[in-house]
Amino acid sequence: MLETLLKSSVPKGDNLMDTQTISRKERLATLAGIIMGEGCISARIDETAKNGKQMDLKVKVVNTDMEIIKLCSEVYVENGIGFYYALNGNKPPALEIAVTGYRRIQRLLSLVIPYLYGSKEKQAKLMLQLIARRQSEHKLSMDDEETLSLTNEIIAAKKERVNPLECVRAANQVLSYRNPQRLHAPLSKTTEDIVSPLQ
Repeated sequence: MLETLLKSSVPKGDNLMDTQTISRKERLATLAGIIMGEGCISARIDETAKNGKQMDLKVKVVNTDMEIIKLCSEVYVENGIGFYYALNGNKPPALEIAVTGYRRIQRLLSLVIPYLYGSKEKQAKLMLQLIARRQSEHKLSMDDEETLSLTNEIIAAKKERVNPLECVRAANQVLSYRNPQRLHAPLSKTTEDIVSPLQ
């Protein structure tokens, strides 16, 4: 039934509308929605690593609904993206599915970016820039100014919020902002949120 509806809604001659293509695009769009709502795109410099300071990058989804985690795992397997699971100690217990490593994160974000919006889209683009920077030079120092700047931008983007009280909330009308300049203004940052050049 769904296949018939999808086919009938597309003009003849559109080569993109084969069932497999639709299914893959829909699953990637669904994954992007899960990442926007339940996911975290994080970057930090790990100063406790045994081999010296290391870049710690991760894209994770945490949820108590195993069907959501299962769908993420299916899309990752379908697209050749490595991942792992970790139990989250919340009550009720939740399961985390995480992607780490430059190439794996690069592949994942490149696939879902067309379907991301808002803060998560910005974080994903910054993450790809950061990975490209780290891959551009062999043994690039963690003191590298661009590395530190992009890491801080990812941290700041995670804190970007618009206060609902600053929105025009009229029933049956698209949400709008009283002060559009506040749309991308980050919340105040604490000192521990900021990555500083290593001394």
